[in-house]
Formats: sequence, structure tokens, C-alpha cells
Amino acid sequence: MSSPDTSPVARKRTSRLALGSLMAGGIPVLMLVAGLFVRTPPPVAAFFMLALDFFVFPLIAVILGHIALWRIARSAGAMGGTVPVFGGLLLGYGWLLMAVAVLPGIHVSDIYVSDGERANRLACINNLRQIDAAVQKWATDMKKTHSDAVTTDDIVCYLRGSVMPACPRDGTYSLTTVSDAPKCSVPGHSL
Repeated sequence: MSSPDTSPVARKRTSRLALGSLMAGGIPVLMLVAGLFVRTPPPVAAFFMLALDFFVFPLIAVILGHIALWRIARSAGAMGGTVPVFGGLLLGYGWLLMAVAVLPGIHVSDIYVSDGERANRLACINNLRQIDAAVQKWATDMKKTHSDAVTTDDIVCYLRGSVMPACPRDGTYSLTTVSDAPKCSVPGHSL
């Protein structure tokens, strides 16, 4: 009869760097979830939070993850923690990929403009949409092609009150052809 094995089981020590990598990769998730319950932060705070969420913590996760993998490989089996390492690396590289793919689409001007300026820009864009709709209605009624020229005098009767809308920042609207979107002279005010 054999006796039960009472030898102590050698337990691998989990790399602290592996856990640090996983935590650094997970912090942006927590920050984004917490951001859902907070009022809109001031522009500088929003920029700071984006920088932390998409660059700083992911870089820390990736760096710690690679150092942890190197140390685990060199420990000759005495150290474990590959699962947290791969979790941290996955999250870190995922956030960095998100930064490369999504952040270029965020206009920097949206972060730094005041609410009044944002309202002016949105009002101007709404005016440009109304003008474009009037151009398309005019072109349909007059059987014009996409390359035909259009002027404000042609479309004014298709606008509300037969009055050309005005840009809130005193920009001027210009029209060229039926297929071209109307333009405002103020930078950032465009369809």
C-alpha cells in the first residue's frame, strides 16, 4: 500500500510586473466607465484623461508586460504569471490601437473650443445644411445637372422666409455648383 504524497508542492510565484501590466491595461476601462457618471469635464481635464487612457497607461502595460515575460522566461520555471501578462499586453496593445484608429478622428478644436463657439459652429453647419437642401430642391425643380452653377439668388426663394441665413460668426456663404456643398468663410464651419 502506498502512502499519500506529503511532499510540499512547489508553488510558482506570480510576477508582480505581470500583475502591474494587467492593472495598467485595465485602468483605462475603469476610467472610461467612471467617466460615464461624471459631468463633462473642462477641456484641459478631458485632454488629460484622453492622454492617460489612450497613451500613458497602455504604454505602461506594454512595457511592464514585456519585462515580465522576459523575467518569467529567465526564471527557469520558478516564476509564473503568463496569463496576467498576456491580459495586460492585450489590453495595452488594444488601447494603443484604439488611439491610432480613433483619436485622429477627434477634432482637437472640439476639445479646446468654448460652448459658445461650439454652438456657433453647429448653428452655421445647420445653415449650410438648409442651403444645401435648397440647392438640391432648386436643381430638381429647374432640371439642373450636378455641374450647373448656382447662386444665392437662385435658391433664396427655397429658404425659410425667402431669406438667406447668416453665419453667427459673420462669415459669408458661397455656392459654386449643384454637386458642391456650400461653404462658409469661417474656418471649421463646414459640412
